Amino acid sequence: MPYTLLKKFVYYPLRSRIAVADRFLFTHPFKLAGSYPPWTYPRTLGIALTRNCNLSCFMCRSPEAKGEDLDFDNLVKLEPAIRHAEIIEFCGEGESLGYRRIEDTLEFIYSLNHRIRLLRIFTNGTTLSRSMAVLLSGRVHYMRISLNAATPETYHLVTRKGNLGITIGCIEDFLSALDEPDRSRIYLHFVASTVNYQEIPLFVELSCKLGIRHVSVGNIEISRKVHECYSLLNIQDEYDETIVRARKTARHLGILLEARSFADDRGSGGAANNCEMLYNAFVELDGGISPCNNSGRYRIGNVYKDEFEEAWFCAEYVALRRNQYMPACDSCIYHMPLSDEAAHFTCHFKDAPR
Repeated sequence: MPYTLLKKFVYYPLRSRIAVADRFLFTHPFKLAGSYPPWTYPRTLGIALTRNCNLSCFMCRSPEAKGEDLDFDNLVKLEPAIRHAEIIEFCGEGESLGYRRIEDTLEFIYSLNHRIRLLRIFTNGTTLSRSMAVLLSGRVHYMRISLNAATPETYHLVTRKGNLGITIGCIEDFLSALDEPDRSRIYLHFVASTVNYQEIPLFVELSCKLGIRHVSVGNIEISRKVHECYSLLNIQDEYDETIVRARKTARHLGILLEARSFADDRGSGGAANNCEMLYNAFVELDGGISPCNNSGRYRIGNVYKDEFEEAWFCAEYVALRRNQYMPACDSCIYHMPLSDEAAHFTCHFKDAPR
């Protein structure tokens, strides 16, 4: 049978049946021999480790956050979810790799979950080193290093206290201890605003010099009204022209650039159907659990005060997965065109009391 016919009559129908069965198991949880089956736990488990950060970037929602770390003993309460997760993401507002017990955390996770390519990490790059590369070797599913600048002056302006040369040195040491499969999973990220957008083409060149083949560009998401002046909504044409130049540079250097523009106007707008985020769980420092990082202040139970299963399999979470909808879906930035004003404001800004 030709390959195209094989896909049409065998692969796609089979994949469709698997998807239907998969959704049914998530929306009709049951126990086998007194336990929930492994495949009914979150596919992606996000764990907030800290709100501390050694930088003070103006675009962060809480740039001055200090003194809030995860109580390490609470990790034990996530044991079943850690054991069965396909991806574990270090999430939250702080620098996760700077968490004071990051080595113990990784050791605990590895003892429960032996999957390779398990970790999804977002970092500012300042905590990277050769020793960190050894700890993460073979385990990184995806790492995004946010530099948000290509020159020392702009980097210091954005971070308020950072030194680009020192940070790049940390990244270079880290990369030098990784093999090629690991390096291929590293992205250099740029949060674009009115302050730094002109450096995006230079940023692509910097990525090439570092040997990082993937660059992603995202728009600043406004969390405080005083920051509206930084929004790309104020410089739509200028930003689009910069992206055109950056794409040309990326093609010339062989860099894979992921960057939207206003001219692209991608996205359908409004709520997304069958969003996989509803099969995930993101745990805040206080134990509050949410279905995605775009759910704002919406929480379902507390996994540090109660058993993980009490929240994950509760009626409210099951109904959420069954209906494939929550109010935050109506203003989800991931399914909006860049030209939509709502795509430039965080979910926390949108659901804040007025």
